[in-house]
Amino acid sequence: MTITRTVARVFLAPREQQVLEGLAVGSALGVVAHSLRISEGTASGYLKTAKRKLHGVRETPTAVAVGYTTNAITRPPLLDPEALFLPREQRDMVPLIARGAGVERMATELERPVAEVRADGRALLASLRAHNPCHLITRAWQFEILTANQVIAWLAPALPDKIEIQATIDRVLAWGVTDGLPATDVALNTTAQLAAYGRVIHTDLCRLCRDVPPASDLGPSAGARATLGEGARRLNLPPLPSTVEPRWAAQRAQSTARLVRSLLRAVGELSQAQARIPRRPPSQHTTPAPRAAGAAGAAGAAGAAFSRTPPGIA
Repeated sequence: MTITRTVARVFLAPREQQVLEGLAVGSALGVVAHSLRISEGTASGYLKTAKRKLHGVRETPTAVAVGYTTNAITRPPLLDPEALFLPREQRDMVPLIARGAGVERMATELERPVAEVRADGRALLASLRAHNPCHLITRAWQFEILTANQVIAWLAPALPDKIEIQATIDRVLAWGVTDGLPATDVALNTTAQLAAYGRVIHTDLCRLCRDVPPASDLGPSAGARATLGEGARRLNLPPLPSTVEPRWAAQRAQSTARLVRSLLRAVGELSQAQARIPRRPPSQHTTPAPRAAGAAGAAGAAGAAFSRTPPGIA
């Protein structure tokens, strides 16, 4: 029996989604920017924000993999895995590419010479008819060489559970009060962990605010909406430099800890409110809205991209 694991959905702004989807079908950032009629610098800014929302990943292929896993971008249509044969050496490289590993790191983890890994990388691109590592992730997803369960397996351990995060919040808020200030790197790493967890809770709060009727007495309070706005503004702030003074790093961590605590409280209140909403009678149902044609458009763009010769992995 296959166990399906899930992770909270990540919501990107329209431009952030469009930029990442353009890269996912193999287009260069400049090409994506031109198609959206924005500058390449603006497109790069949207991409950086998307990466922060997607659990703070650093590499663009990883952002594509996490984007598909969290339904942040339109998933491509699946293809028949039996229609593709990949040698084991090439297949083993796919999860590492999805995690943003370079050639040297892959060679170390696979215990193979760098030259062989580089050659297999070029062969892998050709076998999948992919133009670059981002497009490779899309093709691997289509052939189910890369799955959501695989991504969640290495993504989930980075996120603590509720009990652990509450203990972290208490510990962080004690800095400078009953405990001394931590080293800068400790404070920055803790901030990143809190922000990643906060983005997941923020997504849950967005969903609850939509599900609970705002006109109802059980709707989101002004405090919950204010917390939602604060989360959108502060959970995606650029990280502080590693040279920052310990007290400023600790203050950022404490500010994030308070925000996450407020998000948890708001989610708990709205979850209880939602449970008290009376269910509609069976006859009072709404017709679901038609699906958007985004998947077809993405598939068409991917098909057009396959006609070019794939470059090699540097």
